[in-house]
Amino acid sequence: MQLRTVLLAVSVALVVVGGTAGCTSQAAPTPTASASASADPEIAAAAARLPSCDDVANVLGPVATGLSYDETSSTSLDEGSSGQRSCAFTSADNTDQLLVLATVSPLSSDQLGTLRAEKTTIADPRATAIDSVLQTSKANDGPTSHLDSVLLLVGPTYTLVLGAQSTGTDAAAAFPSLTVAAAADALFNVRALIG
Repeated sequence: MQLRTVLLAVSVALVVVGGTAGCTSQAAPTPTASASASADPEIAAAAARLPSCDDVANVLGPVATGLSYDETSSTSLDEGSSGQRSCAFTSADNTDQLLVLATVSPLSSDQLGTLRAEKTTIADPRATAIDSVLQTSKANDGPTSHLDSVLLLVGPTYTLVLGAQSTGTDAAAAFPSLTVAAAADALFNVRALIG
């Protein structure tokens, strides 16, 4: 199965995060921080805290039901990047795939404030508690609906992204448990692994 659709959605989501954040007087962040992870000791330390995909698999809950960790896809997505962890989970027939991406992408308070003002932001006290923003990449994905875009959890150091695709059917049929609320639970569980 090709990851192009999910990767495109994730890339667009990260560009949105970087582009929106760049509207402030601060410079836009590098979404994966891969170029600077080895040069900046703080970023390298943050990258070292990214969870393994095995750990991610253990906390995804019902959103990953029926899927198995796809090490080949995950590893190929992370090639050349020390500041990100990509975890792909694929169905046995390779028609359905869930991708969780964790990146080191430092943002300023001003940049996070700009993101909080976006119409796709979802109010969640768990995000507030860790000075982060929970946001979908599509305005129609409300907190009680099925996740039809990607969900982002953006904080001062880490950005987490969860998205799904199906080549066999539509995402709602392939991932009936993938509500925005369930995806948010999964992302907060992954964020808790980072500490």
